[in-house]
Amino acid sequence: LSVIESSLSLRRTLLLIFKSKFEIIFAGDDCKNILKLIDQEVGKTWVDCIKIACRQKKFSQAQAFIAEAEIYCPQDLFIEKAKFYWIKDDANNALRILENNCEDLDQYEKSVLPEHKEKRELLAKARLNIAKYNAEVKNVDFETNRKLFEKAIAANNENEKCHLLLADY
Repeated sequence: LSVIESSLSLRRTLLLIFKSKFEIIFAGDDCKNILKLIDQEVGKTWVDCIKIACRQKKFSQAQAFIAEAEIYCPQDLFIEKAKFYWIKDDANNALRILENNCEDLDQYEKSVLPEHKEKRELLAKARLNIAKYNAEVKNVDFETNRKLFEKAIAANNENEKCHLLLADY
């Protein structure tokens, strides 16, 4: 384990200890939001571990981390899962995961509500990865893929990476 993975593991352990103590002390509906926030943080630590394992090409470890992360349902897990499959040269699964989740997130594309900002950012990331992956494997024609880059920008116009990759494409 790397130092970062060890510190993520420590953080996860402390969060879970805090959660169990919190549940005992503050039993009831009042604490559900706090427990959900703790679970989100635990999920983020698993996603960070997935990123590290993928960078190090430790695929069996990354797959185990994905299984652990799924328990906590982090919102960006599908992005890392797609990257995992992409690194393993499984473009079909990577694209399928991204496209399925884009369908779920499409409803937030035009929303201007602040609470939907994270969903729009995820949608932009997913669309951007679809466009990048399609460009790399030459899955679709130039015009169709250009529109995919534009859709990523439409989801989150503030994302400079989307603009840069479209210009590069």
